[in-house]
Amino acid sequence: DKDTTTAIWAVEGAGLLWLGLRQDRPLARAFGALLQLGAAGHYLLELPQFASQNVILNSACMGAVGLAVAAYLSGHWLTRAKQQLAKHEQAWDRVFLFMSLGWWLLAGYGEIDGAAPHTMQAGIALGFAAVTALALYGLGNRLRWQDNLFLAQVFATVALILGSLFPLSLQHPLANWTFLGWPALWLSYYWLLARDGNAHKKLDEWRTLRHSLGLWSFALIACFEAHWQIRQQLTGLWPQLVFGLIPAGLCWLSIHGPAVWPLSQHRASYRGVAAVPLAVIAVIWIALMNLESNGDPTPLTYLPLLNPLDLSVLLTAFALLSWWLGLKQPERQKLRFGHPQLQPALAGALVFLWLNAALIRALHYSLDTPLHFNGIMSSVLVQAALTVFWGLLGFTAMITATRQKERILWLGGAGMMAIVVAKLFLVDLSGSGTLARIVSFLSVGALLLITGYFSPLPPKAKSITKPETQAGETA
Repeated sequence: DKDTTTAIWAVEGAGLLWLGLRQDRPLARAFGALLQLGAAGHYLLELPQFASQNVILNSACMGAVGLAVAAYLSGHWLTRAKQQLAKHEQAWDRVFLFMSLGWWLLAGYGEIDGAAPHTMQAGIALGFAAVTALALYGLGNRLRWQDNLFLAQVFATVALILGSLFPLSLQHPLANWTFLGWPALWLSYYWLLARDGNAHKKLDEWRTLRHSLGLWSFALIACFEAHWQIRQQLTGLWPQLVFGLIPAGLCWLSIHGPAVWPLSQHRASYRGVAAVPLAVIAVIWIALMNLESNGDPTPLTYLPLLNPLDLSVLLTAFALLSWWLGLKQPERQKLRFGHPQLQPALAGALVFLWLNAALIRALHYSLDTPLHFNGIMSSVLVQAALTVFWGLLGFTAMITATRQKERILWLGGAGMMAIVVAKLFLVDLSGSGTLARIVSFLSVGALLLITGYFSPLPPKAKSITKPETQAGETA
């Protein structure tokens, strides 16, 4: 059989290479390497089909395994004899190492595709990746082969990235026995990550990113699996809630999680690089849900601010705030991007959006007002309610600013009151005969009157005078 012949050629090539190393004969080493390359070309020229009969013990699988074993042994022997190699042979050990991994993966995944039941292939593929990474590390550690240890870490990282993408094509991420494959891959990934200090110094620079990849992978699978599971049981907005709660919950855990590995040693990596993208996703989720969702709580009855959507927004916001306050000052400074008011402005905008959306949804479920944009703009009741609500926000901001002597907050509240007045004349005035808009005019007028009396503009902050100057003036 041609595939069996390929394996025999590869083993013969490895034997010639070993002989060339033992006898220090460069020509024999070169011929052994060429014989293995010829065997590889012969195998790839007519790539065999992996059949479902004779699992593993078939020519296609054994041919690839023979190529893998021969390449691995050749790489190991070349590494041990590094000092006697010529300059052009110095990189051969790494080439053979990568070739051996490639042949091994071809043999394994080809056999999975040809012999494993379709409903189990995804889970077996993840498990095979986990076993391969552990086997690579175990061999590299026993043989004290640094490049092998490095390859084990790199392969585990690549397997995690690719594995996190292909389950999205399944019915749900834990389908096809991946509920067993994913734990195996995550455990092997973190087991190797805990030992990366013994693997290769080059990996130290990437440790933070690799910890982050582990968390992102878990968040991705957890979100889509939870979404699918909830969708099988409930309709409405329930499945969408996980895309905000899970990322925000992981941000919270990065700060307040138990002091066990990896958080005990790498908490800065998790609360920083790992948590920031999850926080951004949670913020985007808050905005999108309040802009697009109707807040349907079926099978529950809608209660203003006590419904699943508003409670989920509050929990998400609380988790994000707790994460932000748990960051150290230099970490917060980096995330401000040179703009100290960036995060407060963003938080204020999100709260404003949420409160307005909550008011509109409450009016919809209580008084059957419209939820679509054109209906909201043309609804007298909704516009009047928004006018009064914005006036109350401006009034509250100005009163609070006066008591705390916060000039910027007072100016923001005054700006809100100016917007309310403009809205009264540009939007609400078109229906001045309606009771709702008359009430809105009277309410805003009363708020302006009370604000003008009780909330004067706070003075500017006085500059601190130096003690030397004060002493000189006194003299």
